[in-house]
Order: sequence, then structure tokens, then C-alpha cells
Amino acid sequence: MKKKEVKVGILFLSAKWLKDVGGDKGFYSKLPFLLEKDAEKIRKKLKKNIEVVDFGIITEESKVKESIK
Repeated sequence: MKKKEVKVGILFLSAKWLKDVGGDKGFYSKLPFLLEKDAEKIRKKLKKNIEVVDFGIITEESKVKESIK
């Protein structure tokens, strides 16, 4: 297996207010699943050629700052 020489950090961001206003309930109940599904597709494609570092879908500013470090 070929060593992956390139490493990339990626941030998947979602607005916290979306959950606060019920964006994960009722008509939008599948939204968190769909966001994660899209993020996983991106991860899989990138991981074929590069090393990917990510912390899942982030909704809070403090977590963004942590992840960047």
C-alpha cells in the first residue's frame, strides 16, 4: 500500500441555530443524517489519496477553534 504523503484537515460546519429552532425534528428530522451522509461521502473520496483529519460535523464556535488547533 502506498504511503499517503498529503495530510489535510477539513471542517464540516453546521449552524447551531438549526438544531435550536427544531431543524432536526418533524419535516427536517432526517437533516442530521443527510448532513453526516454527505460528510462521509466527502471523507471517503478524499481518503483514497490523502490522509484526512476531521472532527465530525461541528456546530459550536469553541469546537471550531479547538479543531483548527
